[in-house]
Amino acid sequence: MHHEDPYYFAFSQMFGIGPTLFLRIENEFESIESAYNAPQSKMESIIGKSVAQKWQNFKSNFNPIAELSSLSKKGIHFISKVSLLYPKALREIIDPPIGLYLRGDPEIFTKYQHFFAIVGTRIPSSYGMQITADFASGLCHYGFIIVSGMAMGVDSVAHKAVVKAGKPTVAVLGCGIDTPFSYSKQKMYDEIIATGGAVISEFPPAMNTKKGLFVARNRIISGICRGTLVIEGTAHSGTLITARYAALQGRDVFAPPVPITSTLSQAPLLLLKQGAHLATCVEDIISEYAVPMANIEEKRNNFADLGEHEQKVIQALLEEQLTPDKLAKRISSPLIAVLGALTTLEIAGIITKQNDETYSVSIH
Repeated sequence: MHHEDPYYFAFSQMFGIGPTLFLRIENEFESIESAYNAPQSKMESIIGKSVAQKWQNFKSNFNPIAELSSLSKKGIHFISKVSLLYPKALREIIDPPIGLYLRGDPEIFTKYQHFFAIVGTRIPSSYGMQITADFASGLCHYGFIIVSGMAMGVDSVAHKAVVKAGKPTVAVLGCGIDTPFSYSKQKMYDEIIATGGAVISEFPPAMNTKKGLFVARNRIISGICRGTLVIEGTAHSGTLITARYAALQGRDVFAPPVPITSTLSQAPLLLLKQGAHLATCVEDIISEYAVPMANIEEKRNNFADLGEHEQKVIQALLEEQLTPDKLAKRISSPLIAVLGALTTLEIAGIITKQNDETYSVSIH
C-alpha cells in the first residue's frame, strides 16, 4: 500500500469531488496528505465554499484507516492513482479516477501487457453475439485481457467467452462493486473472479447506479485498453461514447464488417467511415501490436495434425456455415464420421455451433 492511499481513498469516497476537481486539488498541494489536512478556508479557495463545507462535514465523520480495513475484510481492494497496481495507461488520460475499487486479482494490471475492450449494444443480433464470442475467445488465447462493462448483450457475451476459455477478463462497472446484482450478473461476477480476472469501479462500493455514471465508466474501459472493438450499436448507442473516448485518448478503434441492412450496424459503420480499423479477424487486431506472430503460425500448423475428416470439415465450413447433414453431402462422407469430426473440432474450439444448428469456423 502507498502511504498516501488512505487520503486518496477519503477523497474518492466524497461524492461531489470527482477526478477533475481532484486534479485541481492535486495541483495546489505538495501532497494529498497535506490537502486532506488543509483548513476549510484553503479548500474553499480551490473547490468552492459549498463543496468545501461538504468535504469538512464528510471528513469529520470518516476514518479512512478503519474504512480501508473494513473493505479489505470484504475482499475489496482500493488502488489509488499513485499505486504501482494502478493501470499505467489509465493514469495517462486527462481525468484519471482518484482510485479504483477492485474485487479479484489486484495485480492484474501489472501481470499483463495487452488490454483490449470489446463493447456493443445490449440487444445484439445473433451475428453480433457470434463475432463477439469469436473475437473475445480468439484474442484471449493470444494473451489479451478483454475489458468490458458487464452489461447485458455484447459485454456479457465477451466476458462469458473469456471465462469459458479459462482466461482472465476485467469488468468495469458503472456503479459500486458491492451493490446488489441480479442472479445472472452475480454469477458472471463470481466467474470473472474465479478465472483470475477482476471487477473494478471508481465509485464507492455501495453506490447505486446514477445517471451519468455509465458515461464516466466508459472512459475507464477505453482508458485501460490499447484498443476498442465496437461490435454493434445504433447511431445513438452509448457504445459510441466509449469509441469517442478511445479516440480522444489516442487509442485504436476497431469495427467488424457488418450487414448494412441492420440498424445495429450504424455505430460500427459510422466508425469505419471516420477511420476506424476494419477487423475481419483476430489477426487484424493483433497485427497492430507487438504480439509474437509465432503463436498464430503455431495455431495454423495445428490444423495439419488433424485427421482427414476434420480437415475436410474445416475446408467446407470455411466456405459457408452448414448443418451436419449438408456437410456430410458436401464432403461425401458418412454422417457418423462427420458428427465425430464436428465433436472433436468443437471441443478443440476450432468450430462453433450456431443457434440454427449450423457450424462455423471460429475467428481464432
